[in-house]
Amino acid sequence: MARIDSKYYVNGQDFSDVPFGNHPGNVKDHGGCAISCLATYMLSRSGLSTVTRANKVAALTALNSSGLFTNPDNRALRWAPQNYNISFNNSTIKVAYNQTTDVAAEVAQGKIGMLRFTGYNANNVFCSHFVLVDGLDNASQAAPDDPDNFKKHLCVDPSGGVSRTLHAAIKHLLGASVTPNLSHIDSQWRTVFVP
Repeated sequence: MARIDSKYYVNGQDFSDVPFGNHPGNVKDHGGCAISCLATYMLSRSGLSTVTRANKVAALTALNSSGLFTNPDNRALRWAPQNYNISFNNSTIKVAYNQTTDVAAEVAQGKIGMLRFTGYNANNVFCSHFVLVDGLDNASQAAPDDPDNFKKHLCVDPSGGVSRTLHAAIKHLLGASVTPNLSHIDSQWRTVFVP
């Protein structure tokens, strides 16, 4: 299975000049993890051999007006999943995702998953974050600090626009003292993209 090339990664924090929603604000102000994941997915499907900042802005702008967000002011990604054809950079990309009970099994078949995880950080502030799951480390084994083997799940994390394990992404958001486990994964947002 091929992982998403890092040239397609979108770090929402880098786009403070890209409007988002129906009021003053931008991708960075709104966290932007869901929109950054979707932009990364679209760019990876675009066939672009070279990806510029302008290409990323075009993907983010297209997503902002796509209908994928039920209310852009509160950044709610549309549920239940639907099929969208989103045009940008002279391409039309199908964006469709379905709920699944086993993202790892779907990713093993070559699909790309998108997960939302939640929890409280060290300051007892509730946090929520989306990542793409685009690969598996089949040599990884469950361990006391990783009971659900989240080190196996290889992710594109829009927080920093980097590749890391799901285990590392959860710890990055919630803190080093957290033991990532299945209770952190939002059961509604165990999704996989439909090619």
